Amino acid sequence: MRLPKQVAMLGFAILLRWSDDLEEFDEAWKAQNERIKLPRAALASNSAGTVIYIIPFQNAEEKAYRSAKRKRAVAQFFKFWSEFDPSSEYRVEIPDNIKFSKAGEALAIAYESDKYDGALAAYRHDFKLYPDVWVDDPDDPQIFAIKYPTKGRKIANSRGIVG
Repeated sequence: MRLPKQVAMLGFAILLRWSDDLEEFDEAWKAQNERIKLPRAALASNSAGTVIYIIPFQNAEEKAYRSAKRKRAVAQFFKFWSEFDPSSEYRVEIPDNIKFSKAGEALAIAYESDKYDGALAAYRHDFKLYPDVWVDDPDDPQIFAIKYPTKGRKIANSRGIVG
C-alpha cells in the first residue's frame, strides 16, 4: 500500500480505536482523554473513497486552491464529501518510502469536519465491518491508513465514514 501524492482533506481526526476495548473509546469520546487523543492530524481520503488516512498536520502549509488536471479527482471527491468546492490546499512533508504494517482492525473513529454547511462539527463512527488499520511504524505510529480488505469497498462517501 502506498500513500498517494494528493488526498482529499475531509477534516481532523480526534480519536481512533482499533482494539477490542470499545468501552475505553466511549470514555475517551466523552472525556476527550488525552491518552489516546491524536495530535493535530488531518483526516484524508484517496480520490476513490476506498482508503482514509490520518496524517500529521502540525506543520502544514496552507495556500489558495488552484485547479489542475492532476488534482481533479481529489477535488471532485472533496466536493462529493463536503458539498462545496475546495477553497484551499495544504502541503505536508511526508517521507516517500513509507512501508505500512497491519496493526489490527478499526472499531471506531471520531473526527471533526465542516462537511455540509462549512461549520466544524464532531462526528463519531462505530464500524460494523471493521476495516484494517495500517500504520507507518508499529512502535510509534504517525500515519494511519484505514481500508477494507475487499478491493474497491468504499470507506468514505457523501454520508461520511461508512461500514
